[in-house]
Amino acid sequence: MAAALAALALTACGRAAPREEPSPARDAPAAAGLFVKAPDQMRVYSQAASSADNDSIRAVMTRLGNAWMKRDAGAVASIYAADVEWTNAFGRVKRDRGELEAFLRNELFAGGTGTPGRSVTARTISFRYVGDDAAVVHTYSENEGQLSPRGTPMGYRRIHNTLVLAKLPEGWRVVQQMIMDQRDTIP
Repeated sequence: MAAALAALALTACGRAAPREEPSPARDAPAAAGLFVKAPDQMRVYSQAASSADNDSIRAVMTRLGNAWMKRDAGAVASIYAADVEWTNAFGRVKRDRGELEAFLRNELFAGGTGTPGRSVTARTISFRYVGDDAAVVHTYSENEGQLSPRGTPMGYRRIHNTLVLAKLPEGWRVVQQMIMDQRDTIP
């Protein structure tokens, strides 16, 4: 996810993330119609109140990607509001910045356990500005080679992130995030 977030920051700024050559093993589920492919084109549903707000939101996404890549729990947590609600792809919910930072430091990033894997593709799917002080960002990435903190291979992952950002007195911060693994089949 680390490299994916960094690549997402590039796509959020209008630069395309590097793409891999097609892989029959990796692309077979899509070819078989087992999942819906994420859109290739970014959609902006409305405009930011100002170009400064637009630039600030993109800077937040860049800082988040860089901090995640470095596995720096404090730097990652600093991107979030004090009362953030963060839910990972496995249903773990953290309800404030301190709780999120402790989880990242003591579990997810602990002692080098787990590996972020390699980002195969990453892009921003959409931006939706909600009034002058809120925005929703939807990102998508595909990762391979990731290990869980217990060392278990996680397989090829298709990951959607929905982040809600708010303009707070201290600047733009993520106030809500939901991470979802896209499944290859529907039960």
